[in-house]
Amino acid sequence: MRFAFDDNGKKITVQYSGQRAVCPDCHDELIGKFGDYKVPHWSHKTKNECDTWYEPITAWHLSWQDKFPEYNT
Repeated sequence: MRFAFDDNGKKITVQYSGQRAVCPDCHDELIGKFGDYKVPHWSHKTKNECDTWYEPITAWHLSWQDKFPEYNT
C-alpha cells in the first residue's frame, strides 16, 4: 500500500520502518516497511488484507501509483 493516514487524517507515505499509520480502507493499523532492499510501503499489522485487488508491491506497481495525484479523501 502506498498511502496511509496519520493520527490527524493526513495522507502520508512511509518515512521509516516501524512507522505507524491507519489504513484508508478498513481503518486498521498499518506498519511502515522501508529499507535498503524493500520498496517503501505500508503493511497491515495483522494479516488482514482488506483490498480484494491486493498484489505484492513492486517498483512497477509504485510507478503506476505515481501517475495519479496525491489528495486526501
